[in-house]
Amino acid sequence: MEHTEKTDKSCGSAAMPCYTPITVTCFKTSDGSKFESIASANYHQMEIEKADRADKVLKNGGSIADSLRAAGSKVEIDPILEKVTKLSKLSIKHWQCKDEPGYSPMWFEQGMRLMVGGNVGSWSGPYRNYVSIDDLIRYAKDPKSKLSV
Repeated sequence: MEHTEKTDKSCGSAAMPCYTPITVTCFKTSDGSKFESIASANYHQMEIEKADRADKVLKNGGSIADSLRAAGSKVEIDPILEKVTKLSKLSIKHWQCKDEPGYSPMWFEQGMRLMVGGNVGSWSGPYRNYVSIDDLIRYAKDPKSKLSV
C-alpha cells in the first residue's frame, strides 16, 4: 500500500512512524474483481460478458461452436465443435478409471475457460476441471467420445 510519512514528533518515534491515509481509486467488475486502471477493468468485464453469452448458448442446448461464435470468436472453429454440446459424453482417459465416455461440457467462465465434468469411475468420485478449447477438440476426436448429431 502506498503511504506518506508524517514527521510530527507527537505521532511516534523513528522506530514507529505515523502514516496518513491516501485516496486509492479502483474499478470493480461485475464478478467483484478490482482493478487499478479502467482499461483493465473494461477488458475483464468484456471477458465476463463473452463467457456469459457463450454459457447461455451452451445451457440452451447449442454447440460449443455456436457458443464460441456467440462470444465473438475471431479464430477458425474446428468443425468437430459443431457436434459437442452439454449432452456430449467425452472420453478423457487420464481422468477416468473406466473405458467409457462420460464427461460433458458444463459452463464457460471469464477468459473462455470451459468447465467439463462427470463421473466415469474416477477413484475419487465425480470430477470436473477446466479445459482449453484445444484440449476439448482432442477429447472430442477420441473415437470413444459420444457427440451430438
